[in-house]
Amino acid sequence: MRGCPEARPTRRRGPPDASRETRAGARVFMNSRKVDPPVLADGEAGGEAIDEAPADSRLRALLDSAVDAIITINSKGIIQEVNPAVERIFGYSPEELRGQNLSILMPSPMRERHDGFISSYLRTGNKGVIGTGREVVALKKDGSCFHAHLTVSEFHSRGRHEFLGVVRDISAIKRAEASSRRLAAVVESSDDAIITKSLDGTITSWNESAERLFGYTADEAIGAKSSSLVPVDRLGEEAQILDRLAAGERIDHFETVRVRRNGTQLDVSVTVSPLHDDREAVVGASSIVRDISERKKLERMQAEFVSNVSHELRTPLTAIRGALGLVAGGVTGELTEETREYIDIALTNSERLIRIVNDILDIEKIESGKMEFQMRTVALDKVIDDALVANASFAASHETELVLESDVPAGDIFVDIDRFAQVMANLISNAAKFSPPHSPVELAAEKRGNWVRVSVRDYGPGIPMEFRGKLFERFAQADGSSRRRKGGTGLGLSISKAITERMRGRIGFEDAHGGGSRFYLDIPLLAPVCADGALSDRPRVLVCEEDLDAARVLRRLLEDNGNAVDLSPTIERARRLLDCHRYAAVLLDLKLGDGRGSELVREMRQRKATRLTPVVAVMASDGRLGELGLSISDIIYKPIDEQHLLEVVERAIEIGHTQPAPRLLHVEDDQGLRRVVERVMPASWIFVGVEDLAGATEALDEQSFDVVLLDLALPDGSGEDLLDRVGNAKVVIFSASEAPQEMAERVSAALVKSRTELNDVRQTIMTLLHNSLSNDTATH
Repeated sequence: MRGCPEARPTRRRGPPDASRETRAGARVFMNSRKVDPPVLADGEAGGEAIDEAPADSRLRALLDSAVDAIITINSKGIIQEVNPAVERIFGYSPEELRGQNLSILMPSPMRERHDGFISSYLRTGNKGVIGTGREVVALKKDGSCFHAHLTVSEFHSRGRHEFLGVVRDISAIKRAEASSRRLAAVVESSDDAIITKSLDGTITSWNESAERLFGYTADEAIGAKSSSLVPVDRLGEEAQILDRLAAGERIDHFETVRVRRNGTQLDVSVTVSPLHDDREAVVGASSIVRDISERKKLERMQAEFVSNVSHELRTPLTAIRGALGLVAGGVTGELTEETREYIDIALTNSERLIRIVNDILDIEKIESGKMEFQMRTVALDKVIDDALVANASFAASHETELVLESDVPAGDIFVDIDRFAQVMANLISNAAKFSPPHSPVELAAEKRGNWVRVSVRDYGPGIPMEFRGKLFERFAQADGSSRRRKGGTGLGLSISKAITERMRGRIGFEDAHGGGSRFYLDIPLLAPVCADGALSDRPRVLVCEEDLDAARVLRRLLEDNGNAVDLSPTIERARRLLDCHRYAAVLLDLKLGDGRGSELVREMRQRKATRLTPVVAVMASDGRLGELGLSISDIIYKPIDEQHLLEVVERAIEIGHTQPAPRLLHVEDDQGLRRVVERVMPASWIFVGVEDLAGATEALDEQSFDVVLLDLALPDGSGEDLLDRVGNAKVVIFSASEAPQEMAERVSAALVKSRTELNDVRQTIMTLLHNSLSNDTATH
C-alpha cells in the first residue's frame, strides 16, 4: 500500500457511533447495518424494522455501475476511495490509487499547483472549483492526456474535510466539436455554395459562397424554399430530386440552371446527398453547387470555333477534291501524261488533307464528349464486306492486296456502322502503309464466346518495343524515318480506341506469327436471329436492353431461373426476333439504340401473335407517366433489384400462360377521367366505362369483371349500392372523398382522387390482380 497512513479510512466494527455522519457523502463506503425502529410515545412500535443493508447495497451497486469516475480525497489531497470506472478511464486499479496524491491524475503544471488549491481553500474559504464543474485535462497511467469534465463537492466525515470528485471523459465530445469546427471552416471557406434543406425544400443552412453565388444573405435564404433558386421550367426537376433524396439516393454532378436574386440565370453543377437522423431516416439534403458558367461559355465558344473550322476547311477541301476528281476523270478532256501526274499528286494530297482535318475534328469531339453515335444492329458479314470494298483501292495504291483470311461467323453486332467503318479504315490503311510491296493485308473474323474478334494483319516490320506503350496515345508516331515518311497525324489509333470503347468493344495488337503485326477489335456478338428455333419447353424471354453488359447480366439471372433468353439492343432486331419466336414475356428498356421501346409495344399490340404477350417495362426511377399508358404488364425501376426482377418476370409469364385479358369496369360520371384511366391501363385489357348506377348494373348483369373501379358520388345514387352486385371482382374505390371506415373494410382498396396519381391507381389494380393470381396458383 503506497501513500500516507490515513490513505484508507479506519473500518469500525460493532455498533456505529451515533454521532457519525449519515449524509450520502460520508456513508458511501460504510458497512451495512440494521437500525432499530423508533418507539412512539405510547410504547408501540412505530413501524417495521428498517433494514439499511439493502439501501447501502443499492448505493454501492449504483457507484459500481456509474460510467463516470468517482474519487474521494482527504484534506491533504490523498485518494481515499475510487469506483470501478476509474480503472476504465485512467488505467489505474483502485489498489494503485488509494493512498496516492490526486495529482497523479493531473499533467503539469496543474499537478504542482494542486495541493496549493486545497490549502488555499482551507485557509481562506475561497471555494474556487469546489461546488462547480469545469473542463480540465487529465492524465492516464500510460502518460496520455484527455479532456475531462470535473465536478468537485465537499463533505465532512468524522469532523474532517473531505472532497468528492466526479470525472467524465469528454474526449469524444471535444473531438466532435473540433471536427464540427473544421467542417464549419471548410464549409465557410469553400468556393462552392453549400446549402442544406429539409425534404419539403426549406433551406436550413447557407454558406458565404452561396451568398456570393446567388446574391441572398443567409438571413434571407434560411427558411425560404429552394425552389426560389430554380427556373420555372425546371421546377419538375427539383421535385424529382427531392423524391429521389427521400429514397436515400445520392445525385452526383448533374448540370443544370439556377436563378440569382437579380433574376439572371447561371449554369451550375450540383451534387446532392441525403442527410440522415440518428435512426438513419432521411430528413433533408446537402447540396454542393458549383458555378460552371465560364466553362459552359468556353465550351460554347469552342463548339462554335470547331463548327466554323469544320465548315471553313471541309467545304473548300470538298470542292477541291471534287474538281480534281472531275478533271482526272476526263470531264475537261483528255489529259497529257504530265498533267495527269500533277492532277494525281494534287488529288492524293487533297484526300490526305481531308483525312487530317477529319482526325483533328474527331479528336476534339471525343475530348468534349460530343461525338454522336447511331447504334444499329447489323450483320457481321455485311460490315466486313463493306470494309473490304471500301479500302481495296487504298491497299492497291500501296501495292498490297486486301484479302479475307477466313469465313465470317454468322451473327449480328451492335455498332455505329459509319464509326465501325472508320475504325476498319484506320487499321487497314496503317497495315497497307507499313506492308512490303506485293504482300497481303489479311482480314479475319473469329467467334470467341459471346464476342467476335475482327483483325487486320500486315507483314511489315512490326511495332518497336519502346513504342508499344504509347501506341494508342494521341499524336503517337514511331520515330523511325521509314515510319515518318508514311505520313499521318498520329491520331488514327487514338480515335479508333475511343470509338471502339464507346461501342462497348476492345482494341489491341499482337505480334503476328511469321512477322508483322495483327491489330484487332473485339465486339460483342449477338446470336443469329432465328437460331435455336426449336428450344425445349423452357419459357422464352426477350430482353431488350441497349447496354449489352447489363443485358448479359439480366440474361444470366433469367437463365439461372429456368428461362431461355434472347437479347436485343434495338427495336429492329427485336422485330426480327418476334417474327421468329413466341415469347412468354418481354423485358423492355424504354430507351433503345434506335428509338423508344414504346414503338415496339404499340407494334406488338397491333399483331395477333403478340397482342397478349406480357411486357415488363424497365425505366429510370424518374420516368414520366407518359410511358405508363402503354400495354405493359408491370414496371421495374432502375437500379434493378435482382430478386424483384425475377418475381416480376415470373408473374408476367404466369399471367400470359394462364389468364385471359383482364376485364375492368370503371364507374365514373366524368367522361374525361374515364378516358384518361382507360389510356393509363394496359391496352390489352378489356375496359368498360359507365357513368351511373344504371349503366353499371346493366354491365354487371351481362358480364363478369376482374376489377371494378368505383366512384361513390354518381348522378343517380351512391356507388356503395353496387358492392353487393360485383361478385368476385376486386373493388377499388376512387372517389373525391374518403370512404367511410365500414365501407373501406368491404373493398380491396380505397383511394382519394386529390391524393392519388393515376399511376398509383394503375399500380394498385395490377397489384391486386397479381396477388389474386398468386393466391389462386398456390391454392391449386
